[in-house]
Order: sequence, then C-alpha cells, then structure tokens
Amino acid sequence: MRFPAARRVFAILLFALMAPAPGLLLSAESGDTFKGIVERVEAGKFLVDSAWVQPARGARFTGDARSVGRIRVGDWAVVEGRWSGGVFQASRIKVSRDYPGHTFQPNLSKQGLSEAEKLKGSKNAYKNPEVEAYVRDIGMSVVPEWSKKQFNFQFQVISDPSLNAFALPDGSIFVHTGLLARVENEAQLAAILGHEVAHVTERHGAQGYKKQMTTFIPAIIGAEVAGAKVSDKSDNPFVRMATQAGLTLAVSAAVSGYGRTHEDQADRVGLRYAVEAGYDPAPAPGVWDIFNQTYGDESKIENFFYGNHSTNKVRKGNQQGEIRRHYDDPSLLHVTRPVNEERYQVTMLSLTRDNAILDFEAKRTNLARSGFQRVLRYRKNDAPSRTYLGRIALASDTPTREADAEAQFRLAIQADPKYPDAHRELGRLLASRKRNAEAKGELRKYLDLAPADAKDRKDVEKELRKIS
Repeated sequence: MRFPAARRVFAILLFALMAPAPGLLLSAESGDTFKGIVERVEAGKFLVDSAWVQPARGARFTGDARSVGRIRVGDWAVVEGRWSGGVFQASRIKVSRDYPGHTFQPNLSKQGLSEAEKLKGSKNAYKNPEVEAYVRDIGMSVVPEWSKKQFNFQFQVISDPSLNAFALPDGSIFVHTGLLARVENEAQLAAILGHEVAHVTERHGAQGYKKQMTTFIPAIIGAEVAGAKVSDKSDNPFVRMATQAGLTLAVSAAVSGYGRTHEDQADRVGLRYAVEAGYDPAPAPGVWDIFNQTYGDESKIENFFYGNHSTNKVRKGNQQGEIRRHYDDPSLLHVTRPVNEERYQVTMLSLTRDNAILDFEAKRTNLARSGFQRVLRYRKNDAPSRTYLGRIALASDTPTREADAEAQFRLAIQADPKYPDAHRELGRLLASRKRNAEAKGELRKYLDLAPADAKDRKDVEKELRKIS
C-alpha cells in the first residue's frame, strides 16, 4: 500500500526531531540535570541514565515517590545535582510512575512487531544461521533482566552495506551487514547492541512520538531544507524497500535515529549493559574510529545511528569519559567475556565477503577491497575474494592493472579450480590481450563449471564465438 506523499513524509519523520530544545536538558556527562528510566534500586540509591543517584542531604523529592525506598524499577526520574566520587548527588528528584509518551507505547510496540515480521521475511533479511545465532547470543547477553518481561527482544541481520543498526519500539533490533563487516571484535558488537537495547528500554520511541506531535510542521520544513531523501526513490536500497512496504517505523529508526539527546543516552546506557554482561568497555570507543575512517566525522550520506546526533569524534570522547568515570578500576569490572577478535572475524567471514560484494556492486571500490582483504587475512585461499580483487585491480588506473588482475585470477583458480567466475574473468582478460587460445580454454572451463541457468551463459558463449 502506497501512502499519500504528505502522510508518508509525516510517518517517516516521526522520530526525526526528538532532541529537546537547547538548554532544556544537559547530558549525564555534564553533571547538572538528566532524566531516564529507573533500572535498579538499592539501599539509599538508584540507577538512572547509567548513573547511580544518591539523594544529597536535604534533597527535595517530588512526584510519585518521596524517598528512595518508594522508587520502583521502570519509574521515570528527573534528577538535578552534581557528581561526587562517581555517584550523582541529587538535590532534586522527581519521580513519575509514567514516562513521557507512555500512552503511545502499546500501539508503537504492536506496529513495531508487525514491521519486524515483514523485514524478517523480506529480501533484505540476511540468512546465515551461524551469524544470526552469534548476533542473537551477544544481543541477549546485554539485555537487562528486568526488561525481558516487558519487551520481546529479537536480533536480526539486514543485508545492506551501510554502517547502521536500528531498534523498533517492540524490542526488534536490526544490524546491517555493513556494520558487522567492519566491527573489529565481540566487545565492540556488545556495546553496539547495548546501544540499540537502550533505545528500547528507555522508551525513546514513545518519547519521540510524543514530541513529534508538536513538531510536525518544523520537521517537514527541516527535511526540505536539508534535502533529506526519505521517499521510495531513495538511493539507499533498504530505505527504498522499507518505504515501498510502508514500514514507517523502520525507516524512521534507520534514517532519523532518535535525536542527539537520546542517541547520547543510548551510548551511555548501552555501554553499561555491555559491561554488566561481562565485556571489557575499553574497545568500545574504537567503533567511532571505524566510522571516521569509512565516512569521515560528519558525513551526511551515511553515519552510525542517523539523525541529529553528536559527531563521531564527540561521541568517542563521551564514551571515553564514561569509562574514566565509571569503569576505570579493573578490579571492579568483573570481565568474564574475552574481547574475542579472532572468533568474531572468523564467524563473520562469509558475511564480510557478501557485504564486500554489495560494496563492489555499489561501486564503493575502496570499501569492497578492504572487505575482501579482511577475508583473505583469515581465509587465504578464498577464491571469490581473489576474483573480486582481480576485478577491482582491472578497473583501476594503475600501469600494472592487467598484470595484477591476472595474478589474482590465477590465485583464485589455484585456490579452487572449480570456482567458475575466476575462469570467466581470466578468459575475458586474456581475450582482451589477444591471447586467444588461452582465453578460449578459460571461457570453456567457465561454461563447463557454471550452472546451466547462469545469467551470463549466453554472453560468454557469444564471446567465445567472437574469438578467432
């Protein structure tokens, strides 16, 4: 079903302008005022926005709880005060049983679940049981116990080369192959998935919906000024597919994110989830280096956790600050899960290669080359990677491009003589260099090995007939 243009834009921009107006709220890092869902209550203190809050002497309580003992997990808290020795000493504490936008949550969860099911059955769903199980196991490890009864968390992989991940209000979390192919280890993935889980547990979707009800017109104007591509003609294949399917929540979460304040909060809370699952927080800030290396610090084309967010450099600094504030004492970390770089890379090898092919098809040559080279570091005799590196070399403007390409094609054949594409590419290269006898042999070998229904079979047969 196709939505009318105005209605579609409204739906897609649902979460686009979720950040509070400047000056209304400082992050937890500022040590002034912050807010969030209460996640734990212990003797004399409670956990909110990844910080332990303790009432200062003479603290003023307002709202639904007039003492720490009356605060419940899941309450909404707004606190003012200052940091002291890693604990936030609150001078004012306002607690509410309901969080902003709570009346929207049931419908948003229902719609999120519906859209998640459509995505799982779409052509963009990445099907690899080993990868899916690995992502799911790490994802569930960072889900806080208290939230498992309130949300049906599920973790899925989307075949898309952009560096992205997004969460729907029901607990459905999707990670793009482009992100998984470039993350370095399991500890980094845990922090990433923790970030997405935090969007769900902090009810950012419902909060954003409430705010969006008063910012519809500004959002439309802002999108037009920025030239945002949010239609079903988007250059992004995932966005195009999701928009055509009417998946408004998925498109909003993937394209607009949840606004700067909520994204920064998810960075903090998600890191705590990873730490509490037993992961070392030290590798997490390195994720932002990956994005800078790939797209730069303020790319308007693709950026991790889209929307009105802080730059990669700022977010890296914020995360390093969180580590210094809360996790700088190794004796208190209780790290039980290794960083697991090699295991991560080996598990993701097939995905990394598949994603590199997507980059190659999108003419993102440098990213494709990097992906294939990563595969070869762990699987030296991977014929498809060698073949694609040969095609990349041949498309370059270097003086040795033909020799480099031929070397890669021959290495691919040496690694797997039955891999047909290497024979086809080598045959075409040899034909272009008038080495006709060799070219015929390679092209015939391709026809012998390729499936009967290979899309380019007729093209190769025609090429063979043209070779004298």
